[in-house]
Amino acid sequence: MDSRKFLQAWALALVAVIVATWVSIRWIDYPLAAEFLHVSNKHGIIGYILGGRVLVTGELSLIGILALVRIRTGHLPGIAKTLLVACSASVMSYTLNDLLLKTVFGRQNPSDYFQSHLPGTFHLFQGDDHSGFPSGHMMLAAAFLGVFFRVYPRLRIPSLSLLLFGTVVLVLGDWHFVSDVIAGTFLGLTIGLMAGELWLRHTRQAA
Repeated sequence: MDSRKFLQAWALALVAVIVATWVSIRWIDYPLAAEFLHVSNKHGIIGYILGGRVLVTGELSLIGILALVRIRTGHLPGIAKTLLVACSASVMSYTLNDLLLKTVFGRQNPSDYFQSHLPGTFHLFQGDDHSGFPSGHMMLAAAFLGVFFRVYPRLRIPSLSLLLFGTVVLVLGDWHFVSDVIAGTFLGLTIGLMAGELWLRHTRQAA
C-alpha cells in the first residue's frame, strides 16, 4: 500500500465521515431512534451476549489461547497469526474508545437521551463507558474486520457486509444513533487497516 495514496484516501474519507456525521446528527439520529425506542431488547439475553465486555473477554481469551499454542508448539498457522493481530487491534480500539473517546464526547445513547431530555448533543468531558459516541461495538468489529480486509482482499465484500449488518442491528436495537456508528466504523477501520498493513510488512520482511 502506497503511504501517500493511503493518507490521501484516508483524508478524503475523514471529510466524508465528518459531513455524514453532521448530517446524521442534524436530520437523522433522533427521529430514527425515536421510531425504534420501544423495540430495543438490549437488556435481554441477546443484549448481554452482544455486550462489549463479553465480546472483549472472548477476544482476550482467544489471544491467550493462541499465545499458549504458540508457546507449546513453537508455531502458528498464518490465519491464526492474523487472527491474533485482529483481536489485538480490536481490543485496543474498544479500550481506547471506552477509556478516552466516550469520556471526551460525552454523548448519551438513545434510550438514556430520551429518558433524561438533557439539552445538547455532546457534553464534553462528562461521558463514561456507557456513553454512545463513537460506537464501541463498531470500533471493536471494524478494527477486527479491518485487519482481514487488508490482509485478505477477497474477504473485503464479506467484511463490509458484516459491518453493514452490525450497523442495522445497533441502530434498530437502540444501542446507538446512526452518527455513533458512522464514527465508530471509521475509527475502527482506521486502526484495523493500519494493523493489517503493519502485519503485512512484517511478514514480507520476514520472508
